[in-house]
Amino acid sequence: MKTVEAARRWRDTWLRAWPAQDVDALRSLYGEHAVFRSHPFREPRLGPDGAAGYASWAFASEEAPAECRFAEPIVDGDRATCEYWAVVRSGGSEQTIAGVSVIHVDDEGLVAFQRDYWAVEVGRRDPSDDWGR
Repeated sequence: MKTVEAARRWRDTWLRAWPAQDVDALRSLYGEHAVFRSHPFREPRLGPDGAAGYASWAFASEEAPAECRFAEPIVDGDRATCEYWAVVRSGGSEQTIAGVSVIHVDDEGLVAFQRDYWAVEVGRRDPSDDWGR
């Protein structure tokens, strides 16, 4: 599978699975030896179960379906980056999460490595007009 196809599949799956909290759909994106880093300073989660475990942990604090959007992935070789923007309800209030995922895919189109960079702001924030470009 070409990287651009794998990156779009990753984006489309996260776009559907995050609001639905569909951990199994997310698990299917990651290769057996995948390394998943939800933040540069956290310990990595390993393999499909590690990525799914992170998602389960993160979803546990969400009190309503996330409102999320993902930009078109930018692809170079076996790497892709994708911006995301989400509003979640947690702890009784809305929070906006803006981030970027960097993924490396293997020959089968599965994520071999994912690293996320993100920021959280209390309240609902709309993205800027140039978001996702």
